[in-house]
Amino acid sequence: MKRLLAILLTLAICMGLMSLTVSAAASASVSGPDTVRAGDTITVTFKLNGSNIYGITGALSYDSKQVTLSSTTQKIKSPWAVEFNGDKFVAYDNNLSSPINKNTTIFTAK
Repeated sequence: MKRLLAILLTLAICMGLMSLTVSAAASASVSGPDTVRAGDTITVTFKLNGSNIYGITGALSYDSKQVTLSSTTQKIKSPWAVEFNGDKFVAYDNNLSSPINKNTTIFTAK
């Protein structure tokens, strides 16, 4: 349990936020199960909250000796795109037409 919390906190801290417009009140959150046992498959959800956000970038940080990243799933709808390259990710409004203006789920990681 302590390792999951450390992983989630590290993930939250390592998330870099970038907005194409100035958004002073942007925040990110990561949530997952309260209890985890060895061998469990867990899903962690990444959400972003703010105004006029058209893009973000960040990195997933975890102890690969303890946790294996098996998949990621985009949860934000088109025209947004979420792309991963190793541990790094970028999410962006492909048409610059649908900015994030409320608490929005961007992706899940398993």
